[in-house]
Amino acid sequence: MSISLIKFLSYSIFIAEQQNNNILVLLLKDYARTRVTKMQFLFILMLIVSYRERALLIDNKLYKILFLYIDTYADSICRTLILS
Repeated sequence: MSISLIKFLSYSIFIAEQQNNNILVLLLKDYARTRVTKMQFLFILMLIVSYRERALLIDNKLYKILFLYIDTYADSICRTLILS
């Protein structure tokens, strides 16, 4: 898998955690487990912990776009992940 997928999944899980959307967090983690290797999944979890400890991510453009997208379309994302 590419680094961009790992970065995208870690941002998405972190944003869902920030929005207290536990169902989406669970579905995204399950999706990540099926798409990446165990080592890459552990790396995703480590990235999420580092995002919590630092506030540097908030100024990132990709973060802002994903935050707005997940905030707006969380229901349809959940539906898509459940059906896949």
